[in-house]
Amino acid sequence: MGAKGYLTKNIGKPELDASIRNVHAGKMFFSSELVGKMLQRSSEFMTKNNAVKFEELHEREKHIIKLIFEEFSSAEIAERLKLSEHTVNSYRKSLLTKTGAKNVVGLIKYAFNSGWF
Repeated sequence: MGAKGYLTKNIGKPELDASIRNVHAGKMFFSSELVGKMLQRSSEFMTKNNAVKFEELHEREKHIIKLIFEEFSSAEIAERLKLSEHTVNSYRKSLLTKTGAKNVVGLIKYAFNSGWF
């Protein structure tokens, strides 16, 4: 609650000196050991749970998911949104990556689980 840094017990003198200088200058400082652990855990979390939150999707992406749910083909979505079919397919691929889905069924499950439908 307002801490400007965090150090572990086993830091060396150079890191202690750097932490004091940084905090005194109004900057934050976290020990390299702690930062390494945070990055490792963050990476593990992202690997296990790489889906973005539904609210983070762009309105166009949400619209495309809705049209996919309504069983429109890529060509039909392209015509409806005045996009090229290639662009719609790019959106589909991007949505699969962003949501962590393997296919369109997974994409729809993602939308359901997000409470969107």
